[in-house]
Formats: sequence, C-alpha cells, structure tokens
Amino acid sequence: MIFSRSKAAALAAVIVSILAMGAHADQPSSLHDLSPHYGEDGWDIALGLGVGAVDKAFYVGDGSGRSGVVTVVGDVTYQKGRFYFAANDIDGLVAGITLARTDNWVFDATITPGFEGVDFGDNDQLKHLKNRKPDGLLGLRMSRYGDHSRLTLSAGKDVTGAHDGYDVTAEYFHEWQLKNWLLTGSAGVGYFSGKMVNHIVGVSEDEATAQFPVYQADAGYGARLALKAEYPLSEHWIFTSYAGAIGASSAFTDSPITRSGSDVLNFALVGLKYKF
Repeated sequence: MIFSRSKAAALAAVIVSILAMGAHADQPSSLHDLSPHYGEDGWDIALGLGVGAVDKAFYVGDGSGRSGVVTVVGDVTYQKGRFYFAANDIDGLVAGITLARTDNWVFDATITPGFEGVDFGDNDQLKHLKNRKPDGLLGLRMSRYGDHSRLTLSAGKDVTGAHDGYDVTAEYFHEWQLKNWLLTGSAGVGYFSGKMVNHIVGVSEDEATAQFPVYQADAGYGARLALKAEYPLSEHWIFTSYAGAIGASSAFTDSPITRSGSDVLNFALVGLKYKF
C-alpha cells in the first residue's frame, strides 16, 4: 500500500489534530447546515469553472501528467424529505434515502458511481485492451456529525454488471474559519475488492501481450489527504481552491498497465463559482 497502514493512520491523526486546533465553535458549520441531511428542502446550487492539474498519469501511455485542465466546480444539493441528491467535495456524486436520523447520526441507502470508466482507444500502448465500463454502487452510508466535523463510513456493491465488486470506505472532514477563509481538511481510506481492482488494472488472458502479461490482483487499498480553501468575494461569488494526494496500494501499482510512480498522485485546482 502506498501509505502503509501505520503511515496512513499517523498522517490521518496529524491532520485531524491540526484541524481540530483551528476550529471555532461560534461559526456556523457548513458540513452540518448545508449537508443534504440537515439542510432545507429544495435546491442549493453553487457552480463555476476551475483549472486543475495532476502531477502524473495513472495508466502507461497517458503522458507524464495533466495541467491546465478546465473543469466544472461547485456544490449542488437537493433535499426533499428523506430523499436527497448531492454533487460536491464531501458527498461526492450520490443519490440517497435517509433511513434513520438523529441530531448527529444519519444512516442512508445510497447509489453512487465508484469508477468513472476508461476508454483506451486513444492510448497507443493500451488500445488493445477492452474499455473499462463505469460502475454504479448500491450501498449503505453512516455519517456522524460533530462540532465542525463529519465522519462517514460507507460500503457499496456494483449493480451495473461492470465488475460486481464492492468497496468499503471511511472519510473524515473537519472545517475551521480563518478570518474570511473557510478551510476544510479531509482524510480517507478505502478497501476495494479483487473484482473491482481487476476491472481497473487487471489484464486478462485475451488482452495479454509480451509487454503486458496477465495480471489478476487480490483486494487493494487506497488513501487520500486533501485541503480545500474558499473565500467569499461577494454575496454570490466564491473563490475556491483544492489540493491533495491520492495513494494506491501495490494491488493497483503492480499491474503492468499502471505507470511507474503512480502509487501517489498529487493534484491541485483553483476556480471561481457563483452561488445562486
């Protein structure tokens, strides 16, 4: 695993302790008040454009990295009773039904994409591989809201037939106010079944060549650390920035179709969004 289990735990402990020291109890918590669990019924939308970069590619043949990539940024939530839809940094892209809720605990049934899919047609080295279809994970999610914090545990299984695998993830978010800046730090770890790992990086007998031999992995792990910083420029316009690192275990990086050094991918983004 890119971050060994002990190293991942140590990094998570450090970031959590640092973020906790900066929290201010007198500030409203966007993690709680603007979440799809405790917000008001209806739409809450902030959309804009950003420019991002990733320091290296994951698959061989995809170049050395990507910079200057223009992408949509924003936070979108819709809530109607127990049903909600969200597309943001905290919840990801998800539709859910709240099964049980207290002032601090929420238990949901969710459907969310786990892997966005890959088309190898434009990759000269990997175009002989079958394209990897996007999946859809049906699962359960439990969230614990604290003072300017949120801990989420989730599990999901592919129901599209793309790979029939599953994942289990844990994520922690903590926010604090620094003058007009709203800072949100996060740390996450995930377990991915062998079927899911092989859908992403596996090489079947039909696809194997001398350069890319058969590869079938067991279950894999991943880890993520990130920091988001936002600054309101006016009543509606918000500057947003995001930076972090994603790591993958050897189950992913031992594959012959993944690029050397892809065990840790660093990323950053800056953008501007409009709150409707």
